[in-house]
Amino acid sequence: MSGGSGPLPYSMRDVGAGGAYNNAKFRHRSRLKIVLQSLATNSSKYRCGKFTVGKFLSLLMVSGLLYLFLHKSPEGLVPDELLGKEVNNNNVRRAPNIRTFWRKPPRLPPRLPPNEIYKNNSLLQQSPSEWTSRQKKVKEAFEYAWSGYRNYAMGYDELMPLSHRGTDGLGGLGATIVDSLDTAIIMGADDVVSEASRWIEENLMKRISEKGQVNLFETTIRVLGGLLSAYHLSGGDHAGSVDSGIPASYKMANPERLLEVSKDLADRLLLAFTSSPTAIPLSDVILRDRTAHAAPDGLSSTSEASTLQLEFSYLSRVSGDPKYDREAMKVLEHMRTLPKVCFLPGTLALGATKGITKKKALENNLLTDEDIENLQLAEDLAKTCVEMYFVTSTGLAPEIAYFHIEGNQEGGPDGGYKSNKYVNDIIIKPLDRHNLLRPETVESLFVLHRITEDPKYREWGWQIFQAFEKHTKVDSGGYSSLDDVTSLPPHRRDKMETFFLGETLKYLYLLFDESNTLPLDKYVFNTEAHPLPVMRSVEQASHSV
Repeated sequence: MSGGSGPLPYSMRDVGAGGAYNNAKFRHRSRLKIVLQSLATNSSKYRCGKFTVGKFLSLLMVSGLLYLFLHKSPEGLVPDELLGKEVNNNNVRRAPNIRTFWRKPPRLPPRLPPNEIYKNNSLLQQSPSEWTSRQKKVKEAFEYAWSGYRNYAMGYDELMPLSHRGTDGLGGLGATIVDSLDTAIIMGADDVVSEASRWIEENLMKRISEKGQVNLFETTIRVLGGLLSAYHLSGGDHAGSVDSGIPASYKMANPERLLEVSKDLADRLLLAFTSSPTAIPLSDVILRDRTAHAAPDGLSSTSEASTLQLEFSYLSRVSGDPKYDREAMKVLEHMRTLPKVCFLPGTLALGATKGITKKKALENNLLTDEDIENLQLAEDLAKTCVEMYFVTSTGLAPEIAYFHIEGNQEGGPDGGYKSNKYVNDIIIKPLDRHNLLRPETVESLFVLHRITEDPKYREWGWQIFQAFEKHTKVDSGGYSSLDDVTSLPPHRRDKMETFFLGETLKYLYLLFDESNTLPLDKYVFNTEAHPLPVMRSVEQASHSV
């Protein structure tokens, strides 16, 4: 980074070698002391005949001693109040004493830069009731988003909140409904659970048999993943209410019907694997024809192909049919032979502690030096991610950002929030200023808070949620993407992505959760934030017992 702001993720300029702030840097000095220090420093410049500054100071010291002798108390040279003795002050009016003039001002706390204040956890310790209140507001936002979808787009893939209609951009399988179901179960939004599960039971099988082309990746993570997660949380594999932490009183869906629909959809999607001439599946499936084909350019995304194993492996486990797992795992076997490109804060943190807290991992000596380095890197990356939000006028991140690297002459517009210390370091180009209500940053904040237990991640998440509420909420219902996060008021883009309900609000809700719902050592979230239980081998299970 260049410029006067210092490098991201944060500056350590005011931290001493021991890692603590030097309070003396922030302590006020008295005016008299400033004058005396100035005179002493420049004594050669201030002479009046032979009366030097040194002699003046000596005379001043002698005068002070005489004052003490003339005003000495029966106990000694120093007055009682300077010794801390108890003195009867009734009806006594004391004249100012020497202590009045020489007394040091009170010790002040360090003045931390705005972004460093989060390092002092005591400044952020909100009461549990406060976080419960904030969690409730996230639930209200979810129900508000659902109301807009239900009123104007029920059965369509996505809501267009400004034009009050629906659109099918994901194959016409009611993607928002399926994507939202497990979020509603987790939050205890019973009305949404009832409406969503009823639509799935009555309509989704028919849609799958009639619809045309769908993308393998998007359909697997949003629809198949959503169905399987709701199946588990509803008690379909007899474990949903045991480890999840979700109260049994919450409304659940019909697990048998969810599994039936899941198998029908997966059987059709599996053709992308079995029809491919390589270990990498084809990108698209024609559901009604039960055929698959490659993308027009013939290319496949490695990140997409290698994220499908979770859903298909879990389906094999609960259905008893190994074909889903067998085909999906061929991709990973092939991937092991290829170079490997990707780092994310939440992924690094999970890899370091395996989902348990950092404190517990340290107490049990479970972290290697590499784990500790990866965890620190995860925290640094998360800090950089949130600054992409805080550097803009709206407090919401752009779709793409660049960094002004020292020595690189490439420039560009900043985020628009002039008081942010990184405003000149993060470059946002005109075509990249849109925000699609994405979840990736709050996902990492959720994971890092669970692992580090540092309250700063909750505070950052709360600021992001407030920015969503302020700039993306639509009066008639739902939330809208933005065209430009650097201008106020921002121009809105007429679309509410399914992942706003399925991921963004879910992660925010869990970030503010006080009961450790869906513990990270027992659950893994798929690419679309649908939680599925960690599957242990027989050997692992027996070892843990």
